[in-house]
Amino acid sequence: MKWVEVTISCNKDNVEDVSTALFDAGATGTQVIDPNEIKNMIIELSKEEYADNRLIPKTGFKVIAYYTLNTNLSSLKIKYKEKMTTHIVDDVNWKDNWKKYYVPFNITESIRIIPSWEKQKATNKLDIIMERGMAFGTGTHETTKLCAKLLEEHLVNEDKVIDVGCGTGILSIIAKKLGASDVIALDIDDDAIKTTNENIIINKTPEIKVILGELKNIDKQFKYNIIIANIVSDIIIQLSPNLKEYLVKEGKIICSGIIKSRKNDVVKSLEDNGFTIIDVKTDNEWVAIVAYA
Repeated sequence: MKWVEVTISCNKDNVEDVSTALFDAGATGTQVIDPNEIKNMIIELSKEEYADNRLIPKTGFKVIAYYTLNTNLSSLKIKYKEKMTTHIVDDVNWKDNWKKYYVPFNITESIRIIPSWEKQKATNKLDIIMERGMAFGTGTHETTKLCAKLLEEHLVNEDKVIDVGCGTGILSIIAKKLGASDVIALDIDDDAIKTTNENIIINKTPEIKVILGELKNIDKQFKYNIIIANIVSDIIIQLSPNLKEYLVKEGKIICSGIIKSRKNDVVKSLEDNGFTIIDVKTDNEWVAIVAYA
């Protein structure tokens, strides 16, 4: 299927405003291209030969969204003028473009991420095979890395886990492979649910229960040891008053997707709702927090 790819150049401070404008024009999702993140990933992996230089912006941030061919984009064109470019793309090529620089790598010292087209390289228990799809969460982003490290440190064998905003299901699969007895992967996005189910099959973790919905759709009579919330600050704050209803006594919340400037807001919200902060980790501009009920 062919789509209109819209790319808008911006800076770090107005990424959110640009994303909102793209959503308002009918986008079902946006992709933020951070030139520093891509460059750092390539350097970290020492795989420069996998990089398509055309995918690395020379300056500034970019926000990308996709629209059907008949979408009216006149309002965007008026608002962003020279900052906006469009061209027609075929979705069958998206995965192949990503494969050029998504290669096996360690997300922690013991957990390795393997792209699905190289699944024969998955030889260890904690190798996680990922089918990227269109969902967020392939293990390259700081927030996912932080959550993976915290799961290693805080998950105890036979723990019961809820993964709120599961994306590709990467953290759900990590939790299961680390020894969780029950895992619920939860998301409100159909594409995320589809990709999570695909990744569960590839990783042979069929015990993970995948649910399209929100935390409020989970039965409160069953209590969990850990809730993972790798989402955004505002949603974590919104969920804070209800999180304890799903946790055992001294159950833990592992939350990330938090930019440094919002750390104190999230900490205050958790503490105001009866949580005790026990761990805070940072990676570049991102923060992850562990608190117990």
